Amino acid sequence: MFFFEDFIKKVNEKKIEKLNGRKKFRLEIQKIIVWLSTGIPFILLGSFQIYTGYLSKYNYIGILIGILLCGFGLRHFKLIFSYGLTIDMDEKVLIGEGQKTEFSMIEKCELKEAIVSKGKKVQVILRIITKDKKEIIIPLIMNKKVEFVATVKYLLKEKFIVIKG
Repeated sequence: MFFFEDFIKKVNEKKIEKLNGRKKFRLEIQKIIVWLSTGIPFILLGSFQIYTGYLSKYNYIGILIGILLCGFGLRHFKLIFSYGLTIDMDEKVLIGEGQKTEFSMIEKCELKEAIVSKGKKVQVILRIITKDKKEIIIPLIMNKKVEFVATVKYLLKEKFIVIKG
């Protein structure tokens, strides 16, 4: 709770300087390191398993296990390079995960702490509800998260709500 209130204070103090162009927000460095440190060993183990399965007269179970391990490693790489949000200040659009959301179509945006999907850890999220009743949950695992939230708050004005506790 203490960190969330400190985060809110930083967002309120942040001044938005660039009011045109695009602002890009990518994955934070800690997540990149964690996903790389698990993705690379998965790919190496999978490659070794495929190699040993091939050498031992086509051990199909070993080759299958190797393919699965390589798949897990490649999935981690996909997560690293596919995560990204962009705010287009000229068109007032939030772009991310293959969809565009216009800020004029947003009914309300909530900044709060919550547990996302199957996680066990509470983290800060933005919950966006559009006028056509779509719910978009954005976990703040990006770099420059204070700048991102301050920009969204600036663009949404009274539609932006902070939920404490």
